[in-house]
Amino acid sequence: MTTIAVGQVEVDHRGVAYVGPARMKVSHIVRARTSWGLSPEEIAEAYDSVTLSDVFTALAYYASHQAAVDAQITTEDARTDELRAQTGNPALQARLRRLADEKSGTP
Repeated sequence: MTTIAVGQVEVDHRGVAYVGPARMKVSHIVRARTSWGLSPEEIAEAYDSVTLSDVFTALAYYASHQAAVDAQITTEDARTDELRAQTGNPALQARLRRLADEKSGTP
């Protein structure tokens, strides 16, 4: 696998950016910030595998590479929808969506 290091961010051969020693996807940190409204401190607290410095590094990377990270998020969402459609269990899907909405504060 070929990687390109940008500060503490590593980008793999598919263009997916990771941060920190645990290689958490930058897109996950961005989603926690933009979709769930978590502060950088809350993100670092929520994920044991990243430090506050890793969170700020990921968010700085996002500021410079927003289109690429947004494209990754779109791809991840499409894959999630595809997997949900394959489960064939609407009751479970509805329950999981409700739990996710409750956790994120969405009515």
